[in-house]
Amino acid sequence: MSKPFLHPFDRFHQMVEQFGGVCPVLCSAHGHYGGGVCHCEEGWKGPECDVPAGECQVPGCSGHGRCIEGDCHCERGWRGQFCEQPDCLDPSCSGHGTCVNGQCYCKAGWQGDDCAMVDQQVYQCLPGCSEHGTYDLETGTCVCDRHWTGPDCSQGMIDVYSILSIDTDFGLISIRPSP
Repeated sequence: MSKPFLHPFDRFHQMVEQFGGVCPVLCSAHGHYGGGVCHCEEGWKGPECDVPAGECQVPGCSGHGRCIEGDCHCERGWRGQFCEQPDCLDPSCSGHGTCVNGQCYCKAGWQGDDCAMVDQQVYQCLPGCSEHGTYDLETGTCVCDRHWTGPDCSQGMIDVYSILSIDTDFGLISIRPSP
């Protein structure tokens, strides 16, 4: 009796089942395969355990960094394990914006590649805070300089002191700042 004809695709599936359902992975002879990944021996790394630990997985760090002892150290404006992702020159965008895919998106009232420049067209139309503070567009209020207060920073603050004691014999007054 002859064996039934098997389509090559069906024959492949029989072989996969025969070998435990996993195609053999060699891990470059520097590791062992398990759980769907290579587990590298000491001194080796990479998805196939084919990169010596002292070398970078991506030679030249994608052209945007330096390989130092097996790790990429990215140039300014680049990030990621292999320096493959664009980053803002100032990732904080000077505290006045958000970095998304290498570009700063500035908050209202700020401009420039790193959001460091005041947008004068916006600020010339805002309250001047009595020249004793700056207007915060996000909160819609004046942020007063030290020793100034009020909604428009026009009120000077006087340090108030508490009198602890008066010595009339020697004309001494003991004072301390009030809490």
